[in-house]
Amino acid sequence: MGIMTVGLLAMLAVAQDTDTTFAAAGARHIEVSNAAGTVQVRTWDRDAVRVRAAHSRRTEIEIRRREDTWRLSTDRGITAGIADYELTVPRGFGVTVDGMYFTLDVEGVGGPVEAQSIEGAMRVVGARGVVELHAINGRITLEDTEGTIKLGGAAERMDLRDVGGEVTIESIGGDVQMTEMSASKVDVSSVGGDIRYSGALADAGEYVFTSHGGSVTVAVPEGTNADVWAASVMGEIDIGMTGVDERAERGRRQFTLGRGGADLEIETFGGRITIRPLGEGGR
Repeated sequence: MGIMTVGLLAMLAVAQDTDTTFAAAGARHIEVSNAAGTVQVRTWDRDAVRVRAAHSRRTEIEIRRREDTWRLSTDRGITAGIADYELTVPRGFGVTVDGMYFTLDVEGVGGPVEAQSIEGAMRVVGARGVVELHAINGRITLEDTEGTIKLGGAAERMDLRDVGGEVTIESIGGDVQMTEMSASKVDVSSVGGDIRYSGALADAGEYVFTSHGGSVTVAVPEGTNADVWAASVMGEIDIGMTGVDERAERGRRQFTLGRGGADLEIETFGGRITIRPLGEGGR
């Protein structure tokens, strides 16, 4: 909980580019505060943390230990500093990043990943655990990840591939594209953007897609077991699955795929709903 030099597990303050490696010393998390720049995180099998940072001579990188977390901050006197970080941490580490204008690139982290920014792209690959990403203006990419996922953003697209676990997404003005999905629970709401989901539906899974001003397309394998409810206000509903015995009312469809099981609910306002077999339409 104190301030320490790196060699003695203490604070490091340098006025030049930084490259230092120190023992993790029982820590399980790294936290970065960076007003602007880039943050890249990779993992290794060593019980150590490497910090590389490119920055101006007037910028100081401070490294502090507090309980189980190493905290990195970018300071430049009375103004916020700017730095480009390249971090290497033990595989089980968690990562937290906050700032205003930065890009994030994380691979292989086994602990929680949390980040929020005003502007900047975020990419997370191979995470296991809690992932929370929020970018007011920046593209979010998530691949080969499983856990409890919460994503929020505006104006830019979100791309998810090969993601499992529980997924919650809120998007304003950007499309949400999900492919090769294996999640057991998905809740996506979008204003002004399209939603596309392709992948499996778990027999006891829950899937809710809501769009205001955009279309929703769901592609699932033939043989999927699901109870489906779809409603569109001032939009069309297109069901392309075989063997569907549906109950249809104006703007609503309700039917069962296979023997039922998963709950699939889709609702749009001014958008089209399409439910089709996986493989049609290029996906």
